[in-house]
Amino acid sequence: MPILHLRDKQLVHGVVDLYLETENERWVIDYKTVPLNGIPADAIIKTHGFEKQLFAYAEAVQAIWPRADSIRRAVVLTEAGEMIELIS
Repeated sequence: MPILHLRDKQLVHGVVDLYLETENERWVIDYKTVPLNGIPADAIIKTHGFEKQLFAYAEAVQAIWPRADSIRRAVVLTEAGEMIELIS
């Protein structure tokens, strides 16, 4: 899902790979194909700035479709075959 949002006079644009909305919660999920090369998943996420990216995506989704509930964020590392929720 493409997004375009003005945040602090800066344009945020990108493509949310998966946006999931239920009655009780919302998710912004991004798939990453980056090779792990034996590096722990949390280090890969920090090194590549995925937390910042997903935070910006969630903020944009909230601005476009405001709701009282928060938006959960996760990265799917395809090589590891795991989904990691980003909590901050």
